[in-house]
Amino acid sequence: AAVRTIPGLSAVEIFLDLINEDLIDLIAQSPDPSFHLQDILGGSGDSGTFSQNPTSPLDFVRPDILSYTTVTEWYGRMGNFYAGYGSLNDEQDINDWFNACATGTKGLTWEQIFDLPGSKFRRTCGVEFEMLYFQYQRRYEAAGDPPRRVDDIVGDNLAFFSSVGILTGDAVDIWTRVRDQYLATDTNVTFDDLMFDDMKVGYFGNQEYLEIIQDNLPIVFEDSLLAEKFVALGPTSWEVVLKVSPSEPGRASGFILPQEGVVTVGGWPDVNSMQAIEALNLTRTIALVSRDETPSAYVNAVAEQLQATPDEIDELYSFDQNSSYIQGLEIASGVWCGDYFVNRSKDHNGLFESGYTSPLETSDPFFLEGSYDRVSMNLGLRGCTPGA
Repeated sequence: AAVRTIPGLSAVEIFLDLINEDLIDLIAQSPDPSFHLQDILGGSGDSGTFSQNPTSPLDFVRPDILSYTTVTEWYGRMGNFYAGYGSLNDEQDINDWFNACATGTKGLTWEQIFDLPGSKFRRTCGVEFEMLYFQYQRRYEAAGDPPRRVDDIVGDNLAFFSSVGILTGDAVDIWTRVRDQYLATDTNVTFDDLMFDDMKVGYFGNQEYLEIIQDNLPIVFEDSLLAEKFVALGPTSWEVVLKVSPSEPGRASGFILPQEGVVTVGGWPDVNSMQAIEALNLTRTIALVSRDETPSAYVNAVAEQLQATPDEIDELYSFDQNSSYIQGLEIASGVWCGDYFVNRSKDHNGLFESGYTSPLETSDPFFLEGSYDRVSMNLGLRGCTPGA
């Protein structure tokens, strides 16, 4: 399926495109290429999952095998299609597809919809959708320089923001030192002189909304360690966000943002983002979390590597006390209780089905009386239900 997403490119070209350009540069310039190659192949683990917790500062500087630049481009191509950029979709074909494949499929997963009859003779809904997508991509390639969805600015159309862990102040110099040691094949590295105070949570988005959050957080959440770590990074493109957010320690190196003077270390620190969302004074909010403790163990391990004390880790992420995480669950109008990390690393259909059919815990009549039938006032699931 991945091979077919880039019309005009061979499977070999796509495979080479997926290899991280930073990895290629590292091997080419390394004083000991075999050392770096063996280290990366042995240390990258299962890219895109939380199956391995960071155990060393090297996990913050070791490049991933996967190119997030290429992955971002692929996501962008899909975004172009869904947004209809360039007016290249065939409107009649799109309408025919919706009439045949959207009607009567409420509650079904995409895997179930895929094999249903489409609008064209002897074509399923899935095959027909693929044809619409590839037709759009061919037209897009031939159009010269149409607009790109990834160039849009985060928060321009919706009150949306994206969070990412950032190293600031002296922590940037310490990270740079460790990276330079690693490039020179020196693995005797340490973060012992790094201060957890220099690890902040940066937020990209509309400047006006970020300023509202920044003003309200200390008032709404007095003495909150997570609120104290808030940094407004301001507007940026989706291309930047899609590159830096997946760069989690143990899977990818930190990402330098020269303009901001910080190093990003992945999207792990603000697990449910509810404190920041609550500071916007919204009417209703939904927390999207996972009932599995795997991501919690991963987050704790990252924070520990960045010299967080056990008390600081508990204050931020504990399931067993009034942590920032638990506060997020309590203030949300509802908690969408996913199951994203249990045997999902290679089960994409299972991942999507889990997300689409996850139960919702809420006491809000708006949701309790709605049409979604997987609603409960108390799921009793750890990681989703406060106190469970």
